This record gives sequence, C-alpha cells and structure tokens, in this order.
Amino acid sequence: MTPAESTNYRTEKVLRPGMTTLAVDAAGARVVLKRLPDDCVWRGQLHPSVKQRLERLRELPSTAFAQLIGVEQHAEGMVIVSRYVEGLKLDEVPIEGKPAVLDELWRVTTSVHRLGMVHGAISAGNVIIDKAGAVHLIDPSPLLHDDPAIDLAALEKLGWAPITESVVVAPGIEDRHRRRRSLISAVALTLAAICVAWATVVYLSE
Repeated sequence: MTPAESTNYRTEKVLRPGMTTLAVDAAGARVVLKRLPDDCVWRGQLHPSVKQRLERLRELPSTAFAQLIGVEQHAEGMVIVSRYVEGLKLDEVPIEGKPAVLDELWRVTTSVHRLGMVHGAISAGNVIIDKAGAVHLIDPSPLLHDDPAIDLAALEKLGWAPITESVVVAPGIEDRHRRRRSLISAVALTLAAICVAWATVVYLSE
C-alpha cells in the first residue's frame, strides 16, 4: 500500500485534536481521517510491517472492520482513510442491551480471527452498533498483531464472559492445537490397550 497525495476533504468534526477527524470527501461520502503514530513511519515511508498489515486489512473479506480506503500523505503526516460507520458506541448502549451486543461482538471478533486477523485495540470507543443492529469494529491497530488472546482479553474487560473454556484462534494455531489433541488421544488409547493386554496376561497366568 503506497501512500497517495492528500485529497480535498471538508472537515465535519474533529474527533481527537491532531489525531482523528470526521470529514466528507469529494463524492460526498463521510470518512474518518486518522493520523498514523510516528512509530508506524520509517524513513519517510510506511514501516514494512505496518504496510503489510494495512494491505491485509484492506483486502479482508469481512464487513466486521470499517472499510479501509487507503493511506494518504497529509501536511501533518501519514493518514489512514476509512469509511465512517454511523451508529452507537458500545458505551452508549443501554445496560439491558449490552449482554446481547457483547455476545455479537465476540462472534464478530472470532470470525475475524478465523481469517487470521487480530484487531489489537478493542475498546468501548471503537465498537459501533449500526441502525440495523450489526456490530462493527473500527480503528484496528496498525501494528502487527497475531495473538487472538489480545482481543479476547479486551472483550473480557468490556464485560464479556466466555461460556466455555474453548478459545477460537487463527487457523495455523488452531491446526497445531488440533494435531496436539489428536496425538494426545492416540497416546492415551495406546496406553489403555497396553494396560488391558497386561491385565489379561496377569489374569491368565493365575
């Protein structure tokens, strides 16, 4: 992903001074402009790992994350341009509706984990519930994250409680766990068979 030159935007609202702005592009679409932290830039360009992550985010076949449009070079630095998602933030949801929203947030988050992607910065301020009730994650960390436990720990801080002890992980990690469980089961069955055979021999020898 190569940063493009700055596009003309009309500022609608400054969300975080010097960092995040709600704006309108030339086509009339509302977008969010977020300045990248300095540690995401290396020698005047996107850090290679940040570039790789942003490319994956833009190509992610999921509506869970707000659509990443691109990266632009502005006077104040490099800026991520994302589609604006209108709706309620998680901390604006009535208390009686939060459990259902948290369950849906868990489903959305783990569906992204199955695609091998981790958000890395889940908080009450970057979970949006749109008018249709769909849950969206905004502002994923531009830094490279590959541990789903980061997101699951964030969900628990928001009040979500796991129903079981099972954890959904990225496909590669999940495959390793599955192979390990299969190996443990095979060893257990083999040991059980040896014990039965040994008991039979002892019984017959008596």
